[in-house]
Amino acid sequence: MDEKSNMNFFNKMLFNVGIYLILYILVIIVYVTIMQFFKQSITSSTLIVSTVLSVFMYGIISYRNHEKIKNVAITIIISLTIIYAGILFASKTYDLTCDGNTYHKYAIGNLKNGWNPVYESSFDSSISNSLYPDSLYPNSKMPLWVDHYPKATWTFAAAIYAFTSDIESGKAITILLAIAFIMLSTSYLTTRYIKLWQSLLVSILIGFSPIVCSQIFSYYVDGTLGITIYIMTLFLIMITDKKYNVNNIEKWIGLLISIILCINIKFTGLVFSGVFSIIFYIYWLYIAKKEDKLLKDFINKTMFFVITVVLALAFVGYSSYIKNFIDHKNPLYPLFGEGKVDIITTMQPASFENKIGIEKLAYSLFSKTDNVTYTSGKSPEFKIPFTVTDEEIKNLSLPDTRIGGYGVLFGGIFLTSIIIIIFGMTKLYKNKGIEFVICSLVIISIIVSTLVMTESWWFRYSPQLYIIPILALIILFAYFNSVVGAKKRSYIKIIFAIGICTFMCFTMFINTKHIINWRFEEIKYFEKISTEMYKVKNNIKMKVIDIAKPNYIGILFNLKDQEINFNVINIEYKDAEGIYTIYNDWIKVLGE
Repeated sequence: MDEKSNMNFFNKMLFNVGIYLILYILVIIVYVTIMQFFKQSITSSTLIVSTVLSVFMYGIISYRNHEKIKNVAITIIISLTIIYAGILFASKTYDLTCDGNTYHKYAIGNLKNGWNPVYESSFDSSISNSLYPDSLYPNSKMPLWVDHYPKATWTFAAAIYAFTSDIESGKAITILLAIAFIMLSTSYLTTRYIKLWQSLLVSILIGFSPIVCSQIFSYYVDGTLGITIYIMTLFLIMITDKKYNVNNIEKWIGLLISIILCINIKFTGLVFSGVFSIIFYIYWLYIAKKEDKLLKDFINKTMFFVITVVLALAFVGYSSYIKNFIDHKNPLYPLFGEGKVDIITTMQPASFENKIGIEKLAYSLFSKTDNVTYTSGKSPEFKIPFTVTDEEIKNLSLPDTRIGGYGVLFGGIFLTSIIIIIFGMTKLYKNKGIEFVICSLVIISIIVSTLVMTESWWFRYSPQLYIIPILALIILFAYFNSVVGAKKRSYIKIIFAIGICTFMCFTMFINTKHIINWRFEEIKYFEKISTEMYKVKNNIKMKVIDIAKPNYIGILFNLKDQEINFNVINIEYKDAEGIYTIYNDWIKVLGE
């Protein structure tokens, strides 16, 4: 093979692995859903059967695309290696968040232990399976969220958990989706626009965005949703860009998978997938009309989206969307409609109470990073872009920092990105190419979704905003390559291009690095927790330990996974006098 052929093979292999990874995740979720309709529970064999099915389905897709058997085998081997490594990595970490150790683990543990959300409530299932002592049930509000929320991440995690007997291993979904996106994005950008190293850098920056890095060791789903939005957007772009020479079937399959996942990770995924898809859909029909094939394209594309939405809502999302509609006349219960539960007012600054969404967003983007809540007595405080304080960096330790949560430098990065995009769009408009159209569609989608999502001020509710600096960086790299590759080189332009590219890359890296540093701090806790668990498990004097009623009952699954026998004593955690604590000091072991 010559160099060009090698690069084409490499890019196609990246694309293939990316497709297989997202297919693998969806197959597990779909298989479990089918079994639930037939009143079958998740077992240790669920993952094995799903893996076989994913290989079979990928084989069919590859056969239709006339892929060589050798390439198919390489793709599957690489993908399964990544999946195994991702599961192993996740199992070595511990979720140290409140949400993760309450309703997320509650849902995953219940699913793994026989809960069938199609036919029963999580509360009834946990009672019949004697999952918890009676003293833990009376004040539990978790079934309200667990029974009604979308369950894709929990379903995937439960299937992994049933196989590994380690509830932490299911967090691998975020890592696997991030890797899938990086591979798909690198393949596309390298093929169409910028150099391999530039594509890889851009893809890593968005694949491991601040929101993903904030939540990667936890069961929070905002980062996971963000990646599926990026994957969905990428496939919408690929379909629009006829110059990207990959089989159309694969593009549409990728779009179908990403939309189904997006809708079934969070309710807001329905909004994001709807807004982005509709805007691209309208453009596709506009082009079809110009090419005199409107009726054919209208039927084909409309049928695709109808089938996708039906699969996402009525099949995969049945236990959430359809059951919510049947029981409460509202598919988005309990967040919207009659009987809705307000989860925002107490979480936002008191000063936001009478502000509209765009005002809140401006405050959050350009204020000091802080976890301001309704009762904190504080208000967001504007700052000069690119300035940083130690207190701001400390506030990034949380997975859901409220104000300035995208990082201490993001306000400045965002403003710089807007300037770069305006400059780039004027150049692209003059060229009259598909690049201008794609950028316009993406920007319109971001603006509309941000306006629709009135709580976009909270960074975990607005993953689409991080596309803005990424788009700016792609424009910069394309500009850099054109300047350096020009026949008549202007050294002033080259120096400028190098300077602005370096500045954007450096500030974006440092912005994320502050968040990553906190994850390294958490690794120290992981070591401590593992040591604690080992000591308790292997202490022959303690056949059974007595623990106070924990605030975070999801941790009880960790104890069970380690085969630590325990009794929960009906004493509130805050009132108990323990002889020692384990798991981030959240479990108090009682003694004489």
